Amino acid sequence: MSDHNDQHGHDDWFRHSSDEALPQQEHASHVNTTAIGLTLLAIVFGVLLTVVLLSMYFVQYANTRKAEMNEGTGSAEAYIAYRDQSDAMLSSSGWVDRAAGTVNISIDDAMDAVVADYAEGNDGARAAWVGPSTPKSGNAHGGVTEIVPSASTGEEHAHTDG
Repeated sequence: MSDHNDQHGHDDWFRHSSDEALPQQEHASHVNTTAIGLTLLAIVFGVLLTVVLLSMYFVQYANTRKAEMNEGTGSAEAYIAYRDQSDAMLSSSGWVDRAAGTVNISIDDAMDAVVADYAEGNDGARAAWVGPSTPKSGNAHGGVTEIVPSASTGEEHAHTDG
């Protein structure tokens, strides 16, 4: 044992005794290159498919996220409040400035008054009040506004009780 170690510089671990079985075959002596090639192709295409699918998902997710941030309803809250306030103002009647004698009429009544004025042959510059005799919502001071003709000129003007 030590003779061999002295001559070649290594142990006797690689030596086999006669009572041992036959030596094993070389482990990689018969390589199946077809199986290795198919396995490699499967791995490459699997990785490519995974990359493509993840890229498609990311693009779709990023576009959805960008749309949510740009078109979200958070920025629309101010618009919705403005729209509702404008709709309420356009569909109600009442005093705008009592001292100046300015009243608000609904947009439907105003359009009907202009159409009626044009139908009578007027130029439409000053449409007469043809709305209801009392506004739908009263006024800011709690009284009811009536449209009454003036005794001297015959023109209609707003008169408030209360």
